[in-house]
Amino acid sequence: MEIGMMWTWIKPSEGKTNKKDEDLALINFIKDAKEYHTEKYGIIPDTCQVNPADVEGHQRKDVKSAEEIGIRLVTSGSILKGCLWIGVDEKKTYPLREER
Repeated sequence: MEIGMMWTWIKPSEGKTNKKDEDLALINFIKDAKEYHTEKYGIIPDTCQVNPADVEGHQRKDVKSAEEIGIRLVTSGSILKGCLWIGVDEKKTYPLREER
């Protein structure tokens, strides 16, 4: 994936959030990023790259949950910790959102 959107979140250790721990699950950030990407670009993303440390220290169930919402989760050392890169795998066709 060469073209995508960078998405970042606030870590609880930074003390800059008042969300509950369950709200800070990686899958929630992936869902938010997918929704924003779809609304902004009109294209439904299917791939999300994250830093290996963010998946390693996070709930492994998030990987399965990502697949359930149509996102292939990939780890990449080139993605900064606390960020994700979401977009469409260029080998696939672009799924367009449904018009409302």
